[in-house]
Amino acid sequence: MPRAASLRVRSHTCGCSPTSYELCAAAGLAFIRRTVRSSAGTHVSDSPWLRRAEADQLWTALLEGRAR
Repeated sequence: MPRAASLRVRSHTCGCSPTSYELCAAAGLAFIRRTVRSSAGTHVSDSPWLRRAEADQLWTALLEGRAR
């Protein structure tokens, strides 16, 4: 069962590279979705759902190369 009926992509990285990211928000929470495309197929994974301020910090760290 989905956690939210709908979600909004607040920001994203370029989809032209094999790995792309989206900052998604719904119901007052947010998470980062990673999409990896390869010859073996597409794999999508999500970070834990966080409060928006925490997700924004994680998004900034990701863009600056500091996220783990």
